[in-house]
Amino acid sequence: MSDAVIDIVGPDSLPVIVKLYNQIFRPVREISGFRRRYLGRHNVLQMIARVDDDPVGFFVGFELKPSIFFTWFYGGGSGISTPGNSFSINGSGS
Repeated sequence: MSDAVIDIVGPDSLPVIVKLYNQIFRPVREISGFRRRYLGRHNVLQMIARVDDDPVGFFVGFELKPSIFFTWFYGGGSGISTPGNSFSINGSGS
């Protein structure tokens, strides 16, 4: 399996993030729910992890207060964490 490439993405990538979210979590959320959550938020950070140009994971967070960054959602697809190919938040593998 190839290494994942993680890119910071803009608002135009929100449909990809919502699709990944709905593949991982329940209940399903609409893109409008994400857009509402972003209203009035500063420094929104969206990242997408790709393996061979296929989106396999995402991260969404934003500034909650001037000194607090809120991690809202993050997740990876089912093909990412397999025996010998797992990862953790701190970046170390198994």
